[in-house]
Amino acid sequence: MIMSFETEDDCEDSRLVVPANGGDRVDLLTKALAYREKLQWHHTQLKELYAFVSFGCAFPKTFSSLVDSYNT
Repeated sequence: MIMSFETEDDCEDSRLVVPANGGDRVDLLTKALAYREKLQWHHTQLKELYAFVSFGCAFPKTFSSLVDSYNT
């Protein structure tokens, strides 16, 4: 599933998610990219980020990910 994402367009339809505490929908990809920039994680693969954001938005109440064990 992760390898099927190549560009930001691949997750365009599944970027918005309602926060767990309610409120307005947020663009999770924009938030994740801003956090990536803040942490200066420029070595990470964006296509992997697109996949995890899409998966998280598809399952917002049950999403859980152990990304430290994933390695390309």
